[in-house]
Amino acid sequence: MRFKIVGDHRNFFSKERSIEFEDVFDLDQIVALSKLIDQTLAQKSRKLIETETPDQLFKVGRDLWLDSQEIKHFVCNKRFAEIAAQLFDQKFLQLAFTQVFRSIRQTGLTILPPSSLQQISCIQPLAGAAIIRMEEGASFPLFPKKRENVVFIAPDHLIPWDIFCQEQNQSFLIIAFAPSRAVYVLEKKDLHTHEMKKLGYVFGDRLKDSSHPILVSQKNIS
Repeated sequence: MRFKIVGDHRNFFSKERSIEFEDVFDLDQIVALSKLIDQTLAQKSRKLIETETPDQLFKVGRDLWLDSQEIKHFVCNKRFAEIAAQLFDQKFLQLAFTQVFRSIRQTGLTILPPSSLQQISCIQPLAGAAIIRMEEGASFPLFPKKRENVVFIAPDHLIPWDIFCQEQNQSFLIIAFAPSRAVYVLEKKDLHTHEMKKLGYVFGDRLKDSSHPILVSQKNIS
């Protein structure tokens, strides 16, 4: 994971609101992550995930890293976060949330209308996010072309969320990052808004390192 963000990357990202980087991860890492995510989804849903719809899997697919140390190790990779910080032009990044989109035998995601990440997040503001694909499949806009690649998106980029579940056996992970002074707010479009109350939050609270790890700070960014 040896990337140096340059001005051309930031200019392209600023204009297009997304950018794809090739070969960020080894394929073995993504294959292992995919298995871990399916195992954790099954544990949280308490059912065979093959019988679940994309909508049902979305509901249990938030912040799986809280249930798996291996997933936490992946999503809290400091070097990966530093790439994001350089691209987003931030000196500080905190893990905002992660979300899995999973389709197996059934397709179609109906519970999220087209919107940006910022519009459906109870954490405000967001700095940006990364999209990682864990299964081979067709190519659509915003999809990494292969599993080793990563697409970074701006928080205001409009996304038709149903594209992530148009095919059978698709799996995507979104890692969202928050800048300094991000807070928990009431956002009715966020289907997981009240989940943060289980972590001890009330509206207006700043993010806590215990539940939203600091990944990059002024001291450790390269």
